[in-house]
Amino acid sequence: MASFTVSQTSDAQFIGGTLILSNEKVLQVEAKQYLTNTATTFDAIATASELGITTLSKGTKKFNIKKSSLPGNGQGVYIFKVQVQGGRGASVDDISSRYAYLAVGHIIDCCLAEKLHTIIDCNDCNSSKCNDNLQDAQKMFLFKKASEYSISNIPQASGPTSANTIGLLEDAVNKYNKAVELCSSGCGCSGSSTSSTGSAASSY
Repeated sequence: MASFTVSQTSDAQFIGGTLILSNEKVLQVEAKQYLTNTATTFDAIATASELGITTLSKGTKKFNIKKSSLPGNGQGVYIFKVQVQGGRGASVDDISSRYAYLAVGHIIDCCLAEKLHTIIDCNDCNSSKCNDNLQDAQKMFLFKKASEYSISNIPQASGPTSANTIGLLEDAVNKYNKAVELCSSGCGCSGSSTSSTGSAASSY
């Protein structure tokens, strides 16, 4: 049974995926932005040929996918799905799915940095503006970490339609959105991706 995890690069421009395969072949990777518990479909974001995993494979395979290839606005909670064929104890024709979950984007981090710069440049420790910025930064950080914690508690084997997963996703989205609401500094993080060269997906 394949294991599947995802993470975001420090510049928030790529999603890194790690697959541990057991005599399996990857068909494609799909993703969708989780906004609420609605029946939205997944969009394909990388094919097996783009990932370079076109035959039955064993061991660890890693790949990068451009954030700009994701559906939605590239900010918020995302569900990733990889479809694999075969597997230990399964027919080579059997197709199954594995899921991974991730808070994507850099808008909150950007605003946190902007608010901290404002606090550092503040000369009056008793200024209400300085205190407001500090309180907002603290709240944003806590909401962001709480959102990530909810995501980390989703069992890897749990599909996006299970009651437990939906509850944790809803909680993660609510906390992520609350952090974004506090981002009112106008720091220039519109959520748009910076274009970069290369294919939509690459393995390494």
